[in-house]
Amino acid sequence: MRFNPTKNSKLNTDTTLKSLYDLVEYATDFRFKRNANHRQLHIALIENFFNTSCVVLDEDNNRVYLGLDTLSKGLEIEVIYTNLTSFLKSCIRNTPENREFYNNILHYYSKIEAVA
Repeated sequence: MRFNPTKNSKLNTDTTLKSLYDLVEYATDFRFKRNANHRQLHIALIENFFNTSCVVLDEDNNRVYLGLDTLSKGLEIEVIYTNLTSFLKSCIRNTPENREFYNNILHYYSKIEAVA
């Protein structure tokens, strides 16, 4: 059997994305106690997607406030969502630049969830 890097790469990408979607579902299932680490996951995904470093997540009112730096001054944008899980999944982009970021997230959460 010959090694096919394209096929193997796609398999790894699919596994990474599926694992990340599963983590988002787990981290937004509020039947369990809310966890500060899960909140950080939510914020990290939003920050990465919108390319911002200032995110305020208001889960009780289904809102996200983004602080964006423009050339002359700061700007605040309000994003309203109806379902946190769907919103966070929509912030996941399958690009080569994001794969390492997503793999780091999965690595981090596999360690802290195993300890908890």
